[in-house]
Amino acid sequence: LGLPYKSKKLNHKFYNINGTNNKIIIVENGIERTLKYKETIPGLNITIDGSDNTIKLHKPLKFNNCYWDIKSSNVFIEIDSPLWNISCFYLITTGGNQQKLVIKKPIFISSCRMFLSEEKASCIINDNCMMSMDVVIMPTDGHPIFDTTNNQRINQIKSAVEIGKNVWVGMGAFIGKNTKIPDNTIIGARSVVTGDRIKWGGVTIAGNPAKIIKYKTSWNTSFNDTTPISEKE
Repeated sequence: LGLPYKSKKLNHKFYNINGTNNKIIIVENGIERTLKYKETIPGLNITIDGSDNTIKLHKPLKFNNCYWDIKSSNVFIEIDSPLWNISCFYLITTGGNQQKLVIKKPIFISSCRMFLSEEKASCIINDNCMMSMDVVIMPTDGHPIFDTTNNQRINQIKSAVEIGKNVWVGMGAFIGKNTKIPDNTIIGARSVVTGDRIKWGGVTIAGNPAKIIKYKTSWNTSFNDTTPISEKE
């Protein structure tokens, strides 16, 4: 079944994994096993420079040109198998530890850059999410901002970024820290979405900052299927 990567001496045949007790776990039919020393995941390049990190991937694996750079410890990542594929997904963790990423049963990710660049920065993406090209997700600002009257930090993380079920993220959208996106939301191209100002699902949002431009909307992956995805659960 393979063993956790316990030290720099063990590492991995093809992945640069440094640190102790780092685990890449493959899940198939509910059964977990650790990635073997000479085993690779097609389409996914992983670099780890930290300890006690867990990456859990559910088969069938459908990655294409993805790169993950884990520069933290105690990171947890779990990704379900997509309906189509996950492509050009660049993930970096740095600036602290205990970051978390969970993606549940996505439809597909065309291209996405995600930066978990602060202690406990997290992102949860729920079922049936579809992402177009050039999406950026930033659960943290990446650097602290201070009020110079009292030197107090003013841009702390308050909550994980959470994307609801059946969300379509348009091309070039930016999703910032503390963002909550309700179920059945369509996000227009180039939109900037931050915070939890969108309170209702089943809407289309767009703009900078993103706001509701149409109520009572849904979507589907196929022009030949007239059933809204929100009615297929």
